[in-house]
Amino acid sequence: MVRWFNDLGMRVKLLISFTAVMALMGVAVFFGIRAVMSANTSTGDVYKNEMKVYADVAEADALATESTVAAKSALLASDQAKADQFASESQATLDKAIAGLAAVKSQFQTPETQALAAAAEKDLADLKKARTDVFSTLKAKGSDAAQEVNDKGLNGGPVAATLAGKVNTDTGSLLDSKLKRADAVYNDAESAASASEMEIFVISGVAVVVGFAIAFFLARSVSGAAKAVVNRLTSIQEHCLADLRAGMVAFAGGDLTVKVTPVTPKIPSFSKDEVGQAAATTNEIIDAMIATITAYNDSRASLTEIVSGVGENAQSILSAADQLQEASDQMAAATGQIATAINEVTRSTVSLSSLSQESAREVEQVASGSEELAASARSTAGSAAGSRTEANSMGERIAQVATQSEQVAASAIESRQAAEEGQKAVMQAVASMEAIAKTVD
Repeated sequence: MVRWFNDLGMRVKLLISFTAVMALMGVAVFFGIRAVMSANTSTGDVYKNEMKVYADVAEADALATESTVAAKSALLASDQAKADQFASESQATLDKAIAGLAAVKSQFQTPETQALAAAAEKDLADLKKARTDVFSTLKAKGSDAAQEVNDKGLNGGPVAATLAGKVNTDTGSLLDSKLKRADAVYNDAESAASASEMEIFVISGVAVVVGFAIAFFLARSVSGAAKAVVNRLTSIQEHCLADLRAGMVAFAGGDLTVKVTPVTPKIPSFSKDEVGQAAATTNEIIDAMIATITAYNDSRASLTEIVSGVGENAQSILSAADQLQEASDQMAAATGQIATAINEVTRSTVSLSSLSQESAREVEQVASGSEELAASARSTAGSAAGSRTEANSMGERIAQVATQSEQVAASAIESRQAAEEGQKAVMQAVASMEAIAKTVD
């Protein structure tokens, strides 16, 4: 899973991370909205089922109390007309209280409140009947008789004074029950709101933690990959390139002993995002650098071998030139001795006959050839000395030794040919001398 995520592009990673955090925040907002809606619903239920009923019961209780006040006013009225008016108002108000309680009777859901509502409804109905008896007595017999009926009832019937207090007690109990119920519903709503708040806090905390975790993971992965790339590039600059530059400078100065070793390792693993692509490019740079250093070391080794071979060849040429010069010197000395011997033979045969004169002419020709041979030998010796000088110069100029070696080799070949010709001439002179000696004998 992590490998799959690492292979994604940086933009895709950021979009996925942002989407994940936003999704968690959306969940938190959803729970928050649900909590607010639940609180609104609970508040509406409290108002509809509890507070509105409470207000209706309180109004019924107030109407019952108002009816009692009107009834007392009727008993205390100074004339019959006012008494009838207060009596009518008392009954009408009591009818409103009965109707209001009947309207909210279905809203009572618990057995306790239903029992209290039924008792209050019955007491109101009994109170209306008792008030009817009181007002009838008031109209027929006067206020004193009506007051007695109000306090004691008529013929064992309901007592208005007692029922009025009982109705107030019943409605008060209903109001207390509704208040308790409202408090319970409010507490439930408050608990639900607190739980929702806790859910919001938890989900928001999880979203924050997940966001920080994703941000930390991205920062860590990007930082680690970027650090690996920077470390490799720094190593290439400070070690591989610096060592290669020093080797090339030494190479240009003629020092072929500086060896360069690549020390920058490749990045072992990387992702396929933008930073991973930079790491792959860095590995390619390292491969190219290693190939360059290898080519430098191979060139340095090959050139060292070539220079060593040229030096050995130059030394061999110098030795051969010294030997050639020594042989040329010996040949020149031998040729000089032969020429001297020929001159002596020539002088000893000057006094011979005409036949000897012809031989003398031949000897002079041989002597002339010998002098030419001596001159050729001396020229060969000079060429050998020049070859030696050139060989010494080649030791100082390694770069031109190959061409100069070829020239020296050509000169040596020419010298060898000249020496062979001189040897042939000497042999001819010796043969001529032997022929002259035979002739003289």
